[in-house]
Amino acid sequence: MIWIAVLAAYLIGGLPFSSWLVRWSTGADVRLLGSGNPGATNALRVGGVRVGLATLVLDVAKGYAAVSLAQGLGVEEGLLGAAALAAVVGHVYPVWLRFQGGKGVATAAGAFLTLAPMALVVGVVVFGLVVGLSRVVSLASVAGAVTVPAVEYVLTGRGGSSTELEPVILWIVLISVLVVARHHANLRRAWAGEEARLGPAEEDS
Repeated sequence: MIWIAVLAAYLIGGLPFSSWLVRWSTGADVRLLGSGNPGATNALRVGGVRVGLATLVLDVAKGYAAVSLAQGLGVEEGLLGAAALAAVVGHVYPVWLRFQGGKGVATAAGAFLTLAPMALVVGVVVFGLVVGLSRVVSLASVAGAVTVPAVEYVLTGRGGSSTELEPVILWIVLISVLVVARHHANLRRAWAGEEARLGPAEEDS
């Protein structure tokens, strides 16, 4: 059953909502405009506020739906993270777009909404603070991605009532590592002081 759940999660995560919505609204290919990244930020830039927000909501929903489906299929709690990771991998490497997808932030957030809701809240707060201070979405995305597993560890690992590391934390760490890795080019530019700040010309996260 776990393999069915993982495959379904991958296919759900790979649904290219940004590409579909931008094409339906403008007739354009989101991968050929703006940053070329098929994510919510570029959808916002290319298709406008409604398309961007719709993409964001649907990308979050993909992660949430993938984990919820795994739960419905009876996957044990310790392996739900496998479905969550598969959904994010699907978004990052979607079969529908020849394995050239986005950076997984929104889909990861949707998965964390089920796996680690309290940690996600803290991660969103950190994201907002970093955006407010730096106006660099990519740095905020990385900061949020790193925050979630750290907070979840404190809540359910060493800092919680459990004496052992919860299996879900390992999956969350893998998801966060993937999200950070997808931002490697952004991080290099940020280190060099060349990363664009929030605005029309910014590279997506």
